[in-house]
Amino acid sequence: MRFFDSPVRFTEWCDVHRIDLQQEIQEIYLHRFMFQLALGTVTIFLPLYLYDLGFAVPQIFLFFAVYYGTFIVCSWMVAHLTARIGYKHTSFVASPFILGFYLLLRSLDAATPTAYLVAVLGGIGFITYWIGMNAEMARSSHDGHREEETGYFLSMPLIASVLSPFIGGMIIELFTFNVLFLFTVLLIMLSYLPFLLSREHHSGMQVSPGDIFNRDHLTDFLVFAARGANGMGEKVLWPLYLAVVVTGALNIGGAGSIMALGGAVTSIALGKYITADTRSQVLVTGATITAATWIAMAFVTTPLHAFVISFINGLVYFVTTIPLYSEVLERAEQEDIIEYFAFREIALCTGRLIILGVFAAVFLYAPQNTFLLAFITVTAASLAMAVLGRRLIRSR
Repeated sequence: MRFFDSPVRFTEWCDVHRIDLQQEIQEIYLHRFMFQLALGTVTIFLPLYLYDLGFAVPQIFLFFAVYYGTFIVCSWMVAHLTARIGYKHTSFVASPFILGFYLLLRSLDAATPTAYLVAVLGGIGFITYWIGMNAEMARSSHDGHREEETGYFLSMPLIASVLSPFIGGMIIELFTFNVLFLFTVLLIMLSYLPFLLSREHHSGMQVSPGDIFNRDHLTDFLVFAARGANGMGEKVLWPLYLAVVVTGALNIGGAGSIMALGGAVTSIALGKYITADTRSQVLVTGATITAATWIAMAFVTTPLHAFVISFINGLVYFVTTIPLYSEVLERAEQEDIIEYFAFREIALCTGRLIILGVFAAVFLYAPQNTFLLAFITVTAASLAMAVLGRRLIRSR
């Protein structure tokens, strides 16, 4: 007998899976879907936008280094703000900075120092958003369902991203980047509406930086740094490679959509089956295969090849995300939620800055095989994440 032939089983399924925005975890899912629908239309195109403005490739890396460097400078201050005003309020306070970031990007017309001030504004906005959002997810998720809820938390924005890069590419082709930025701003504003439907969470700052930046958390720091470096392959290097080698906004948007599709498939499917006991094995497998895809990307020359490798990378990249983020949520709850996520952001951005510096050095001083060398550094970061992440998970 099929599932829906049984009214009892169907009723039970509806009871478990009904959408109730008073349940905070579902309110987070809805917000993340809408928020990523907005960001997905523009994020993958930022390297292309800067390139079109006349930024040299090392200058593009510097722009992102300033952006992520702001995360490091502001993380601990934002953590104190979060303790005072609450997790959702902190994410909401980020919105004027995020909106201002995209609106000011519209006004740039050349590679000027003003662009780096805009990067600072974006860094303030997004570090404020992520510390509040990660803390909210840690508080709202449930023991025993963490992998599944992590899968949904990650898959909601990925599902939104399946269409949004393609939509962004269409807007660029038919209109301009200015229209795209305005479209993004409107969607970001709408995404905050679900936050009006549930209560706020607070948690005080109960530790000092010296209590968490110590030898006991060295492995945590190194794992997050490797993770941050690995993420620069997806967020900066691959979009830039597509902009320079493959070219075309629709091709870049299509590759981003297909990458998100692969990630959504993985997040939904594996979130239900990964357990605390299998986290390390899944992480190592996913990181190892991801490392191979970074190398393959350096040899892509056609849109078709770009789409294929993007899908494969999306599948395996997010195999690493679920076990690692689930581990982070548990560790944050066992320690101090806000402080741990501030520590995590500093570590992530340290890895990002290091690899962006390596990228810039490669493009300045290695005129041949520059993209191949850059992708090799991302490969090394993936393998380091596998080794260190396995040690972190097994140390619990």
